[in-house]
Amino acid sequence: MATRAGSVIEPRIVADAHRLLDQAVAIADEGDIVVGNAERLRLYYLAALRAAGAVLVVLESRRRAPRGQRSAWVRLEAQSGADAALGEDAAFFAGHSALRQRVETGLVREVDQAVVARMRIRLSGLIAIAEDTLAGYEQGRTPSTSVRQSRSA
Repeated sequence: MATRAGSVIEPRIVADAHRLLDQAVAIADEGDIVVGNAERLRLYYLAALRAAGAVLVVLESRRRAPRGQRSAWVRLEAQSGADAALGEDAAFFAGHSALRQRVETGLVREVDQAVVARMRIRLSGLIAIAEDTLAGYEQGRTPSTSVRQSRSA
């Protein structure tokens, strides 16, 4: 356990967040090469869940998760604070949860390319937020300033 700028840096949190972030990137890469928009959307959504998990590992280490909430998107939005992009990403992916579920169950076999492209763009942004949040934590910055500082640079 290291300290920097008065903050305790927990190795377990760093390791868990890195593991989830690495999984997000690997799943996104797989989605980039898979054939079929429905499967691509499914993989991008799963990658977004891993990226959200990486952010939540860090943010919820400092601020409690909403009681009784299991949805990563609700928890992420609750943790977004002043970071509008994080809240928007949470709302975007929450809005696509039902579509991902229908793809997963085979009820939807075709997805419009424009929907998949928008999801990839959002996923890239969420991965960047996860990277910035984790880097800020490792540097001892508070999670709420980590994302905002990197986006204003």
